[in-house]
Amino acid sequence: MHELVIRPDWALQISQLRSRLTEDTNLISWGNTFYRCCHSGPPVPLLVATSDRRVALPLRLRPSDLYITQIGSVTDMGRYGSLTGELSVSAPKLEHAVRSLTGGTVHGDKAFELRSLVVFCVAEALRFDSLAHDIGFALRTSGVAGGAKAMPLSRWWPTVHAWGQACDAIWSGLDGDLRRASLLPQTSRTGADRTRSGRVAYEGMSGVVLEAAKHAAALKRPAA
Repeated sequence: MHELVIRPDWALQISQLRSRLTEDTNLISWGNTFYRCCHSGPPVPLLVATSDRRVALPLRLRPSDLYITQIGSVTDMGRYGSLTGELSVSAPKLEHAVRSLTGGTVHGDKAFELRSLVVFCVAEALRFDSLAHDIGFALRTSGVAGGAKAMPLSRWWPTVHAWGQACDAIWSGLDGDLRRASLLPQTSRTGADRTRSGRVAYEGMSGVVLEAAKHAAALKRPAA
């Protein structure tokens, strides 16, 4: 069972979880780091806990694309609602979401909104390291003198929507040997596959797909 605790080191926790859930690749990204690749396999159990750990919300996450298949007792999260772009995050707001969903004190559209906030802060942070750092900053500063406002998530909205397209564009732009090697677990790579690397070509991408490709830390596993 993996656990994420709502506290200022959110980005570090997300990075550690991403490392456990994904494989390193030899694909060089826009920022001169290496993309990570999702695993295939059964859903992984997670807990999102409040800062005192007395309340925790269970999740299940699909490793192949970091999609959350279950949150609490709800087994069909579906897509984000049309108003999710208006969401904002702070430590009190995220803790409120976890407490309310765990306690079953919210229903209907309000419950869907709070589920969306939790899913956004977990799944999208796993996909985008920059977003994980933005959320961590919001969790660090929400209690500072002067009462920092909750951080709007709207600027990330177009980018997270384009993640799947960006992953498809990255995989389709690779030559066959590099793609095959990148999809192998590190422990299964032998010979040239252990050192085979390449820089991702971004020339054929534009707009939000390019932005998503630049910012992505993990790539979904291609269907074939």
